[in-house]
Amino acid sequence: MEKTSSEQSPKKIRSAISFAISAILFIVALVVFFLALQAKKENRPITVFGRFFSIVVTDSMEPEIKVGDLIVVKITDMNEVKVGDNAVFINLSDEKIKGERVVHEVIEIGTDEKGLYFITKGINNLIEDKDRVYADNFVGVEVGHSTFWGKFFGFFTRIENLILLVVLLFAIPFAVKQIKKIIVYSKEAAVETAAEEKAEPCGESISTDNDRNDENE
Repeated sequence: MEKTSSEQSPKKIRSAISFAISAILFIVALVVFFLALQAKKENRPITVFGRFFSIVVTDSMEPEIKVGDLIVVKITDMNEVKVGDNAVFINLSDEKIKGERVVHEVIEIGTDEKGLYFITKGINNLIEDKDRVYADNFVGVEVGHSTFWGKFFGFFTRIENLILLVVLLFAIPFAVKQIKKIIVYSKEAAVETAAEEKAEPCGESISTDNDRNDENE
């Protein structure tokens, strides 16, 4: 029996919504990937409305900020920073992370011949940072962080994960369609089998009077 247009309509709507959501997720992932790639190439953050986002790669601020967390950094003036704020700055001396952005707590503020400076320390570190933070390597202040969004954006900034997403966007709808077909075919086969069993004649024998007479003899 063919389905009417009214029965097919909800399925078409659900299919269209599913496709639209998948397409939006793919476009977002693609934009995030290329923006991150361009920013990394130019050694600059992706800035939106005076804020930018960065992924934490060390454990110096644990347990407050964990490795892999996404931090929101507000670009601000050094004069607005207070002791206890988490300053984001460019590391200039540590060979392992030289040139990388670092987020550490401001434990002291002062001035010298170079001007205003911060003394910073990772809350998970035993000692303070050996270099002072000045205006030339100060970036901004951390105003928020998220483990969930860190994992989300961290996932989509890897090329292998982006390729996996593309494959899944095409593979999942196909797999779901095939599973639905298998279920339909299984139900139809079960109905046919039940109908055949019902149509078969009863296998029990019916004795007649002649048979009983023969047995008595």
